[in-house]
Amino acid sequence: MLEDLIKKYGGVEVSAMDVYTDMFHLGEGCIQKNGEPSGAFKANPVAYWKDNDKSKGHYRIMFEDTFEETLKELQEADFAIINGLTYFGRKNVQDHASKVYALIFDYDGVTESGLNNFLHGTQVKEYDIYPCPNYVILSGHGLHLYYLMEYPVPLYPNIKLQLKAFKYALIEKMWNPYTSKEEHKQFQGINQGFRVIGGKTKVDGVRVRAFRMNSHPHTLEELGRFIPPENRIDESKLWRETKLTLAEARKKYPEWYESKVLNKEPRKYWTCKPDLYEWWKRKIREGATYHHRYFDIMCLAIYAVKSGIAFEQLQRDAMDLIPYLNDIKADAPFTESDVRSALECYDERYHTFPIEDIAKISGIPIERNRRNGRKQELHLKGARAIQEINDPDGKWRAGNGRKSKQQLVREWQQCHPEGRKADCIRETGLTKPTVYKWWVDPAAVPESPTEAAKRLIGELGSFDREKYHCSTETDEQWQRMQLDNQLLQLIEAMPEEEKRKMGFSMHPITKSRRKGCMMYGKGLISWENVRPDRARWVSYWQQQGLDLPAEHIAYWER
Repeated sequence: MLEDLIKKYGGVEVSAMDVYTDMFHLGEGCIQKNGEPSGAFKANPVAYWKDNDKSKGHYRIMFEDTFEETLKELQEADFAIINGLTYFGRKNVQDHASKVYALIFDYDGVTESGLNNFLHGTQVKEYDIYPCPNYVILSGHGLHLYYLMEYPVPLYPNIKLQLKAFKYALIEKMWNPYTSKEEHKQFQGINQGFRVIGGKTKVDGVRVRAFRMNSHPHTLEELGRFIPPENRIDESKLWRETKLTLAEARKKYPEWYESKVLNKEPRKYWTCKPDLYEWWKRKIREGATYHHRYFDIMCLAIYAVKSGIAFEQLQRDAMDLIPYLNDIKADAPFTESDVRSALECYDERYHTFPIEDIAKISGIPIERNRRNGRKQELHLKGARAIQEINDPDGKWRAGNGRKSKQQLVREWQQCHPEGRKADCIRETGLTKPTVYKWWVDPAAVPESPTEAAKRLIGELGSFDREKYHCSTETDEQWQRMQLDNQLLQLIEAMPEEEKRKMGFSMHPITKSRRKGCMMYGKGLISWENVRPDRARWVSYWQQQGLDLPAEHIAYWER
């Protein structure tokens, strides 16, 4: 019997509450309690049940503090299912999915021989044949395999498709002629429900039973060892959920709160040409494979979103591809229900789904633009050479210099001393990250090199001995030299236009034997009454850590 085999490989029968407590971390505050105030953004498992004599089923939210009571009600229903996800709202629809607490697999067509092969493969540590499930569930005619996640995986749009491909790859690995007599594998998404543990099965008088096989929860990295590299998920690149409450987020990000929560402004996206959508339709006909047909249609839906294609046109085009996708493997037809399921990805949140991930889940290689086969450096050299031939004087640059984002933000702040970041974003059209990056507290706006240079020239012209605590002539000389050096560095940092306006050309520093004067264009920076003991002065400068120009030190050391 299957039960004996499970026990042979270390399985221990446990209760339904043992499994669900382990899966959803009950008692740790991960899911919402009944009546708990909103604001912590907690989600809950959602079950579905239906009695045979009823035409309509019902959804039940599984709250943390009433989980066991609700579970007992579900166990008495003729049909009740739940999965390893949590949801926002009252229904277990994919759009409302919040986190994955467990990946669950349907294992049909199982025989004693097949189960023995599978369980033996989970315990051969040297070869990583199959991942060992945390729980094996006897569901009547088949088995369910529960793989609990060490940390719940947030279901942001960028991960939903990858997780589905990830699960499909694991099904391909575990469901084979050695483990099941069922030839047609059941590829089920992460949103699929499974019979409630302790509930009724299709076999009269038989309940769903659970056996613990492995107490160690899994990570995506650990499960990824069993599938091809192209289907693995890099956990370091997953988006991390915020720990802020809505009240804390309102205080920390007032512009975001005003825009998204109060004004409910939709996110803005760049819409591509329809040519991109048509290009992907051709790529499907050129490179679709049996194991990736479903994901190719999902990516078609994504490209429809990116290109602004209406859903009706997308649906027609996807249905037209069915005959071609069927011909790839005639004994495993691709159906209209598969198409309708794949088209669930027609969602504006996939507008920014990256091209690397599309290539990964679709199995269709996408070559990036290589500039006619040339690398960027070589391509730009050719472009610049053509530019020099066509415009040797460089007149195309005249008046066409675009201001940097930093300069735009700085100028806006200068014109609006009391302005807010949100106003700057709205009036300049810059993105929020750009404004936040270059925003400077008005009270701490630093002087520009030109402003600082003008201030230092004024101080050198009317030197105040008391301000710099100069009790001797040597102290005064030392302070003047420090100011001279600061001024020289500021002049170096000034824009060329400002240098010309102030009379400082690009001529190098001119050394003079009289009184150690330094010339920078027309600007004279003089060190007056420098004593002739050159070696002692060089030593003094170096002891004070003054950053003097190397050519000046060389001059005084002669």
